[in-house]
Amino acid sequence: MPNYELGISGQPCWPLNNNEIDKPENYLEVYPNPARSVIIIKTESKEKRELYNSLGQLLFSTKSNQIDVSFYSEGVYYLKVGEQVQKVLID
Repeated sequence: MPNYELGISGQPCWPLNNNEIDKPENYLEVYPNPARSVIIIKTESKEKRELYNSLGQLLFSTKSNQIDVSFYSEGVYYLKVGEQVQKVLID
């Protein structure tokens, strides 16, 4: 017997298109990842976008949805918007 209870509660098991999938209120999407020159941030949050290095040091803060990362060294960084954190790789 198939388990029809799998997946996100309240969402259809097999959505027909992307419009049937609701994004959480505080979603955070970062692309391209890994990045070389610029990262694009998709969120509805109005809070600051903060870029941290792997040691937790704040490197950059902005309200913009684009961050130029071309002058940062290769490695792992963390983007924080409000309570959401996303890992960002820079090539």
